[in-house]
Amino acid sequence: MKGFFERMNSCVKPGAKDSGEQHNVDEVMATVKIADENGNIDNKRWSARSDRNGSLPKLWGKKRQAVAAESGVAAKVTIVPKPDKTKELIAAAIRDNLLFQDMPAAALEVIIDSMYSVEVAAGTDIIRQGDREASQLYVMESGVCEVWVRAPSAPAPKKVLIYSAGSAFGELALLYSAPRAATVKATTRCVLWVMERGVYNAVKRNFTHEQFVARHNLLDQVPALKNLGSHQKALLVDALTQVEFKAGRHVFRRGDPGSEFYIVKEGCALVKDQAGGVLARLTVGQYFGERALLGAETRAADVVADGRLVCYCLSASSFSELLGSQEEIWRFEHLKDVPILSPLSERQLWQLARAMRPAAFKQGEVVFRKGEPGDAFYVVHSGAFTVFDADGKELARVGEGGCFGELALLRSEARAATVMALSDASVLMLSRDVFTRLLGNLATLRNVWRFEALKKVPLLGAVDAGVRARLAAALKPTSFRAGDEVIRQGDIGDRFYIVERGELGVFKDRSGPIKNYKAGDYFGELALLRNEPRAATVKASTDVCLLELDRTHFNELMGPLMPAMHKEADAYLRQGGHWKPAKRSVDVLQAQAVAVLGAGGFGQVLLVRYAAQYWALKAISKAFVKEQGLVEHVKREKDLMAECDSPFLVRLEGTAADDTTLYMMMEAVMGGELFSYLQTRSRPLEESHARFYAASVVLALEYLHDRDLVYRDLKPENLLIDLQGYVKVTDFGFVKRLRKGTKTYTLCGTPEYLAPEIIMNKGHNGAADWWALGVLVFELCNGLPPFMDDDRLAMFRKICARELSFPKHFSKDLRHLVERLLDPNPLFRAGAGREGAAEIKAHPWFAGFDWDKFAAKQLPAPYIPKQPKDGGDTCNFAPMQVDTRQFRNKAYKSKGVFADF
Repeated sequence: MKGFFERMNSCVKPGAKDSGEQHNVDEVMATVKIADENGNIDNKRWSARSDRNGSLPKLWGKKRQAVAAESGVAAKVTIVPKPDKTKELIAAAIRDNLLFQDMPAAALEVIIDSMYSVEVAAGTDIIRQGDREASQLYVMESGVCEVWVRAPSAPAPKKVLIYSAGSAFGELALLYSAPRAATVKATTRCVLWVMERGVYNAVKRNFTHEQFVARHNLLDQVPALKNLGSHQKALLVDALTQVEFKAGRHVFRRGDPGSEFYIVKEGCALVKDQAGGVLARLTVGQYFGERALLGAETRAADVVADGRLVCYCLSASSFSELLGSQEEIWRFEHLKDVPILSPLSERQLWQLARAMRPAAFKQGEVVFRKGEPGDAFYVVHSGAFTVFDADGKELARVGEGGCFGELALLRSEARAATVMALSDASVLMLSRDVFTRLLGNLATLRNVWRFEALKKVPLLGAVDAGVRARLAAALKPTSFRAGDEVIRQGDIGDRFYIVERGELGVFKDRSGPIKNYKAGDYFGELALLRNEPRAATVKASTDVCLLELDRTHFNELMGPLMPAMHKEADAYLRQGGHWKPAKRSVDVLQAQAVAVLGAGGFGQVLLVRYAAQYWALKAISKAFVKEQGLVEHVKREKDLMAECDSPFLVRLEGTAADDTTLYMMMEAVMGGELFSYLQTRSRPLEESHARFYAASVVLALEYLHDRDLVYRDLKPENLLIDLQGYVKVTDFGFVKRLRKGTKTYTLCGTPEYLAPEIIMNKGHNGAADWWALGVLVFELCNGLPPFMDDDRLAMFRKICARELSFPKHFSKDLRHLVERLLDPNPLFRAGAGREGAAEIKAHPWFAGFDWDKFAAKQLPAPYIPKQPKDGGDTCNFAPMQVDTRQFRNKAYKSKGVFADF
């Protein structure tokens, strides 16, 4: 493949500009980030300010830089002895610093204890402007130093500040590696205490995790919450607030309306009767007032602080907003146990839970009879029902939480049995018509889920969509009880399984579980091809529903593809039992380079002609990836991008690698960047136009979040316009899979778009994407993001304080949507709740917007890019010419790290 770059110089051309184009694109940036010689992207923020009319001058600023801190870097915390006076000086210096707000005192003490001292002589540069390797904060114990800043066009630096004892500086380096903004020079001998980024992050994460686990364990002890899943309890953990009561103060009085639930964190609470007698003493870990979460009840006793009392508090309103009523939670939890509904997302199950309607039956009353048309499904709320055949033989009994009639949701068939109430009973009912109106056809949803699950199986990575669809239709449901062995080590296997519901453990040589399977996972695939003993035992940890495919049906469906399947199996065995990730390989030697779309230290993005079509080929230097420690990062980007197939996400066609370069071939989106289009305008977008672009992002994020993926780098620079005027989200560099109820702590994204919880290192999830949507909508309608400031730390303070002011031309509905998206508490942010993206779609700002037509791309776009003469016409991109010879000298002799690319 070395010949690809060698012949490229002779045939590649820069993106061309048609002189008759409506918008001036001479100064518009290309579609990918441009990096400097060190591979660092130089993205200057927009600096223009709107005038009274909201008009903007043309903005020729460069793109904004995405930043990231190290992920999973272990830090050794070493205690450095220091006098109490020094500790007090350090604590005072950082007390008002944004990065230490809300930090537990114990965590702050550990960080201060870890700081070490350095002495510098007069004239020494403590910090040098432009230094990119910075990772320390400094606290000055003695001495004086000066701060000097050199402006880009200034002939000499200018002194702007003086630091003396008790000053702290350099804190931005605790968040991520960014070029130092100034030079700090010692003017006298100075003694400094140094805080390292790795220690700061490690200590803060550890304490945050310990707090979470402790609170979660407390909630596990509360009977009123026993029906909640781990994900739901994780939400409540974050909703707990800390309250403090002085000795003798009432927490609440007998007869007060119940609106909060409490867990004792420190101290003791006394429960007293009407006469003042002590009924109970509640100490650390015990709770009271839990009935407030079940409904509005008056308090039955007084609760008084016995000495200083600190409690975790959860309000009934927060409980209801996060999880719904106890009734809705009950419905949701039981719908999760219905096998035929297992392919549905949590968001869809919540929709069904709210749509169910109650019905009551007297003892002996028939719900439906055998042979009647089936059109509804039932969950037993109270009482019991008997299911019997035409001869009166009882087939089953169904009690509270059980269900019957569920096949009516799947297809229109006559009832196979009669169901009658054994006692006065109540049910929750859902009709097929309501289900279809809300979610569509259940059979279609199940088939789509199975099709997507098969896409994850590497053995089937090369089969086309038609064959995979037939395989999905051939999957048969089967179920096992907790403790049952699905396959046994040493047995000859002939079946392959996909987990539809429940969890299983893998046991090898009587030890384990060495691995666990959950919904969407698969196992036993090698048995479809080889008559060999099972390598391990797979046992059901819970009741499970599986989809199985036996070898006979597999052989019938695969037909002529069987020889290729056997080759895949042989390769698997040669690799010692590790499947290569499913992928479609491309032969870059057959690709004809047409134009350069972007370039940098990482490599370049080319427009190429391949297999009679035009594609965007991202060529990444192996040496750069290895030097920057981005091997796993790039692999994850490729794997997750390969999983996604949405009209609002840029699609990955295939990958390849040679001695020097990794290649990712993606669909070419030839309308240019939304960022570039915005740069051609003299005014912000009208709200209707911003709504159109925001809708694409909503659907893209909804698609990702439904698959437990978080995006984390939303901004106009990462939105490409197709030739119909719709936008697609690109750049999967920060996409990460994140299970429900968990968080990630890596700081990454574009500073103007970072959510408060990312900046404060409190852990974040998909809610951070909805914050970024709020920033995007504001920027589209204003021309600048809401928290802009030339001082990066000042901007972060504004973000965390949500210092938000709106232009006069913003409509009332737009203001409300932005406020809901920019909620500093991620729990209550629009889109982050149990309704997901549906909450945003239903917002008044989108009133009258036809989401179905939009998803089908049947609505007119507000802006149609210039239509190219042919697929190789780059009229919507800035001209760019890059010397590609620089990449030929960066050979990297792979030792297997890129073997599966």
